[in-house]
Amino acid sequence: MSRTHLSTSQCAPPRAAPRAKGRPIFVWDTETTGLSSEKNNLVEIALQELPITAPTSAVYNFASLIHPVGVKMPRAATRVHGITNQMMQDSPTFAQVWPDLVEFVSDISATRGRPVFVAHNLAFDLRFLRAELARIGEPFPNWDFACSLRDVAHVLWPGQPASLAKLAERFNFVNEEAHRALCDVAATCTVLEKADRWLGRKGKGGGCELRGTCPGLPHPRHDRGCRCEAPRSYPR
Repeated sequence: MSRTHLSTSQCAPPRAAPRAKGRPIFVWDTETTGLSSEKNNLVEIALQELPITAPTSAVYNFASLIHPVGVKMPRAATRVHGITNQMMQDSPTFAQVWPDLVEFVSDISATRGRPVFVAHNLAFDLRFLRAELARIGEPFPNWDFACSLRDVAHVLWPGQPASLAKLAERFNFVNEEAHRALCDVAATCTVLEKADRWLGRKGKGGGCELRGTCPGLPHPRHDRGCRCEAPRSYPR
């Protein structure tokens, strides 16, 4: 059986028919220098509006490497995501990236309401985002958050492996550059789209609008404090 392949040269997920206009839903991901948000830093961030809930077929993404000044990339981290010291040195700082990211989100959500941000193992990415914002003295944004690991995978397939790699196997596609932020965003979008179709085949209806219209799919129930603090052992 053939599989769909996702790579950095073609990491936008398949487009689906547009649905009713509503709150913008962004899938996002980060890469870091390590596992501790207190001791380590972001080195990449990416986000994209979820294609199956976007009001038009035009889907835009934002992605940037990040240079944490004075920090060297551990070799163990490079082995995971492939980001090197040289790549970091040639990149903007988080303080430079953040205003551009906020502008990107604001442009899309200006007339559609407060955005919802979905990540696979949200707690990991959220801890790092909070830490980086604190370092530059910026307030945490007035956004809602949901977790595709807890609110989708662990609900639809309880007890089953739920890393992006395992979900890719379940849905028969390959993320060729796993642990690069934009390709992991694309993989998460693909999982949500295929989960939506899977529910349709099961006669449970679709529902990736993330508004609580379908059990098992994420919805913006998490406040800005995020109550889904996942164990560190959760797969990414």
